[in-house]
Amino acid sequence: MNINLTKAAIATGVALFLTACSSGEKTPPQTQGNQQPATQEAQQPAGQMQANPHGGVAVTTVAGIDWTIPTGWAAAGEKPMRVATYLIDPADPKAECVVYYFGEGQGGATDANISRWINQVKQPDGSDSNAKAQRGTVASECCEIATVEVGGTYLFSAGPMMQTQEERPDYFLLAGIAPAPQGNVFFKLTGPKANAEKSREAFMTLLKSIKKSTT
Repeated sequence: MNINLTKAAIATGVALFLTACSSGEKTPPQTQGNQQPATQEAQQPAGQMQANPHGGVAVTTVAGIDWTIPTGWAAAGEKPMRVATYLIDPADPKAECVVYYFGEGQGGATDANISRWINQVKQPDGSDSNAKAQRGTVASECCEIATVEVGGTYLFSAGPMMQTQEERPDYFLLAGIAPAPQGNVFFKLTGPKANAEKSREAFMTLLKSIKKSTT
């Protein structure tokens, strides 16, 4: 009799213990739903507008020189092999000024590049473009810039490897090569004759604005 009572008491105690353990379990605290992870996105600082004596509103730097973009020109998006591309007339995407820089000691000699540019323009009457091209120089605060200008049918190179040429009649080419401290910088403006010739003064002003960078 006493043995049975003892077993019953033990069984009752175990049951009470298990019940207490079960009711004592707590759910882990939940993360507050209104807490959001910190964003990884950050806005890039806007480019600062710099005053200049040539009438433009922005300055670009490469190879140790600065130059001023003429008023009315618009910087285009990035393109392969180019430091910069400027649309000289927003209404005409084919009228553009391109800037190239290939590194110190790279890009070829000045005279060789000017001759190559002249040969990219052929004359409708079959005459020699070299005879019609105007070579010159522009003096800037930094250096003396060799220039060339010639009109005719522009042989525009196209394709991933520039393997095809598209003839663009009645075009005009203006170009200049600046001997920057870290290598030659090449400026080349091409477009339909009316727009390109109209932009000649702005292009020459850009070349005259070239100076050694202070940064």
